[in-house]
Amino acid sequence: MTFAATASDLEDGDLTDDVVCIPASGSTFALGTTTVECPVTDSGGLTAEGDFTITVVDTTPAYFISFPRDQTLIAEDLNGAALYLGSLGITVADVGGVSEPSTYDCDYNGATIAIGQTITVACTASDAIGNEARRPSSTSS
Repeated sequence: MTFAATASDLEDGDLTDDVVCIPASGSTFALGTTTVECPVTDSGGLTAEGDFTITVVDTTPAYFISFPRDQTLIAEDLNGAALYLGSLGITVADVGGVSEPSTYDCDYNGATIAIGQTITVACTASDAIGNEARRPSSTSS
């Protein structure tokens, strides 16, 4: 983030070059709110300070790194097949690792899919602060 602070004094005139902001312009700011303090001192030793806040937010959703294509399950018995999504290799991440850890949740996990039934499973990837992305997939038994 870059910014500029200016200052002037009735006796000294332009003091812009003497303003030292902390954190400095060009610094990297973490998620959340940071107060930037910009003090300046004139030739008479009088100090003035201005401050402002910079708020960094993450609005980018997590994403699926790997996601299965349509699946056909083999029936375990006359009731059909149980759908266990953990075995399908679904993985998610957060863009740039800003709000890790990322997790996913899918409809029908652990459900029994009847023989001949086709369902659409919707999965949601979420980062640690709740940004979400959805993805559907089809499964049949």
